[in-house]
Amino acid sequence: MTKNFIFAVATLIGAIVGLGMFGIPYSAAKAGFFVGIAYIVILGVVTLLLHLIYGEIVERTKEKQRLTGDVEKYFGKKWKKIIGIAIIFSIYAALLAYIIVGGKFLALLFADFSNPFVFSIIFWLILSTAVWRGIRTIAEIELLMTFLLVLFVIILFIWGAGDISFKNLPEFNLSNIFLPYGIVLFAFSGIFAIPEIRELLKTDGKYYKRAIIWGSVIPIFIYLLFTIMVVGISGENTSEEAIEGLSRYLGMGITRFGAIFGLLAIATSYLVLGVNLKHTFEYDWRIKPRISA
Repeated sequence: MTKNFIFAVATLIGAIVGLGMFGIPYSAAKAGFFVGIAYIVILGVVTLLLHLIYGEIVERTKEKQRLTGDVEKYFGKKWKKIIGIAIIFSIYAALLAYIIVGGKFLALLFADFSNPFVFSIIFWLILSTAVWRGIRTIAEIELLMTFLLVLFVIILFIWGAGDISFKNLPEFNLSNIFLPYGIVLFAFSGIFAIPEIRELLKTDGKYYKRAIIWGSVIPIFIYLLFTIMVVGISGENTSEEAIEGLSRYLGMGITRFGAIFGLLAIATSYLVLGVNLKHTFEYDWRIKPRISA
């Protein structure tokens, strides 16, 4: 097992586990606990298959390009413009959301200096600097952050394990059966990381598919643990962002802990999206690296 393989797995996990995971417990509580669990497992496997399919396309494409470049190659310039604009705006929208929420998480951690706008600027400056430095720096940061993220999930589960009760698990609710679909599907989106991990593993092809598999499967278990813990404690009182509902049962200390956890989750996703956008401008639209950064 090479160091680059570990970097690649951490990069994909970091791309997938982000802001979307905090909405999963709420959707599971509304649709029924086991309905939510089924969505996590089924859509997790579907996402794994999609990642493997796109990974095959990336591996067989010799040119150095990203998703919009692939669209141009296989569907033509017209579709490149249409899909390219959609991809660029969607990434910018996601990055903006991460910057805003990142500022709020930092404001929770440093309540005495609480100014979400200033913290959002700080969050943007630090992570954008890492994006500017490139994928190798991103991979090293992702490894540390992903390790901490997994550690936080385990600690959070152990912290709340004693308060989990099967009596709290909400029953099946037909009226909300489709509620988890969009939330869980969004929470598993990590396809933009595939070209980046291929770039990391360009000399280690035999580890490429393994990295995609491990990087896609581990988030399934993270989401399962998080959902079991949150819904098992909060039950029907599960809040939309999960953490606030837990504070009623585990105390206000969980709020600060959750802020650190949330900050790590969105930071890892921001880094991968940011470097993919940089490479999209650079490789697919032929914009000079200094400007694309």
